[in-house]
Amino acid sequence: MKNLPITLFPFLFLLLIAPARGQSEAPISDQRIKEATVKLAATYVIGRQYSGNTWHKGQAENGGIGELGTPDDKGVRAVCLGKEMIDGDEYFVFFALRSFVDPFYPSPVIQGVGVEPLDSEGGRIPIPADLSQSTEKSETLGVNWLTPFLRYGRIDFTWYESSGGTPVNKITSKLSVTAFSDPGDIKVVEGPFFGPPSEDYGGGKYPRPQVDFSVKDHFEMQKAVAEGHSAALRFYADHDATLIYVPRATFTHQKQPEPQHLGLQHPTIAVDLALHRTEELFGFKFILLGQETLDQIRLYHPEDYELSGMEKAIGILGLAMSPATLNMLQRVDAVLAATLPDPAAISKWTDLRVYYKTLSGQDLGKMGITLVSELLGVPTMMPKR
Repeated sequence: MKNLPITLFPFLFLLLIAPARGQSEAPISDQRIKEATVKLAATYVIGRQYSGNTWHKGQAENGGIGELGTPDDKGVRAVCLGKEMIDGDEYFVFFALRSFVDPFYPSPVIQGVGVEPLDSEGGRIPIPADLSQSTEKSETLGVNWLTPFLRYGRIDFTWYESSGGTPVNKITSKLSVTAFSDPGDIKVVEGPFFGPPSEDYGGGKYPRPQVDFSVKDHFEMQKAVAEGHSAALRFYADHDATLIYVPRATFTHQKQPEPQHLGLQHPTIAVDLALHRTEELFGFKFILLGQETLDQIRLYHPEDYELSGMEKAIGILGLAMSPATLNMLQRVDAVLAATLPDPAAISKWTDLRVYYKTLSGQDLGKMGITLVSELLGVPTMMPKR
């Protein structure tokens, strides 16, 4: 035992006292995870330049509902954890890799961001060198560290029909949500030599705000935000994880069926506990990283580039979108169901945001004992020093 790495002791201790698997929450079936998984595509405009600053992640589905489409189960995707009430509105909460929706994670170089974002006056916006400082700290849902950098942002969801576990590629539902929008008047910071083209909209004539986003897009995205049909994002410091909040009313507004989900009652708090207080909950620190993000990092190894602190992490815990990780979140949620007060008392965003801080380390340690069997099922690896 004396030769074992110190980081293994919490594993061994908790393994000895962990309850049998049959006494814990039943694991989520692969079929249920598949039903709750949706194809994702993000399109962002970084800064307020006119051109050359559009960032894409994933492929938007061009086919219509009822037509054959092109699902990509191993590509950009999200899993719907459940739904919860926040500030009087009901949201479906999706869990995705941070690298799917953050153009600067794990780094702007790896993500292919080739521009420095400009503000409305044409000045350079400094991007934080330490992305660990980009954790969600706002007291308002939907305001996060990316807000000053992104002018427009759209996230597209696509659901497909399956039969007997085999994809049929038939599109059953599509949803487009506004993640970021320019709240001000249309203004081009750097346009073409002769200026941007003008477009008519609503009885007026305006300069096109960006080469890939029209005047119509500008005003429709402003309207979506005003009517509460915009998505909100929540990040977790260095973790490759993001929660995407989509108002339930958006599905009704776009006449789309509500999504299948994993049934978590308190997805925000469950993920907050699992990622914000890892040492107290599990006995050690870790960084949650997705396989797709890890592959991007491995493929990019110039000698003069450092991995933005990734190699300084104590450990990397498995695959962020793996069934084992989703089951771990489900178990956190199941424990919360027995310890939380009346859900109506924590339905405000400010209460959700800070609730995880109120649990004592001792209580979290007891919760971790019931979760460790699932945690041990997630591959653990140590980064190179």
